[in-house]
Amino acid sequence: MVIYLDTSALAKLVVEEAESADLAAWLDARPDTPLVTSTLTQVELLRAARRRDGSTVPRAIALLAELALIPLDDPVLDAAVLQDPAELRTLDALHTASAALLGAELDALVTYDERMAVAATAVGIPVVSPGSTSAASTPR
Repeated sequence: MVIYLDTSALAKLVVEEAESADLAAWLDARPDTPLVTSTLTQVELLRAARRRDGSTVPRAIALLAELALIPLDDPVLDAAVLQDPAELRTLDALHTASAALLGAELDALVTYDERMAVAATAVGIPVVSPGSTSAASTPR
């Protein structure tokens, strides 16, 4: 089994936010479960860290080094094009497609993005958002 973390989740491990402690505890309870994300996250997370003031860039780099990265290759791009709903934002479709391609190996997609959570749930991807009060969040 693997856990896919999108940028909204990883950002909470770089910068203290309301759900940061709950997410860290949830992950700590699964020490042997591999963590994965898309190569897209490298760009998103590091750009977000730079926007804050740059002081969190080293933490973001260290965190990314702990994750397995799914490349934005043709299968991911093709799946993202077909990802429903059609209104799903491009970057969210890329994350959801990356997670979906993990198939039965995927234990959960961790996101705090409501639209992505709804889209992922609609196609059968288990979604968790530890600490969130969102209806799309289901503790696993």
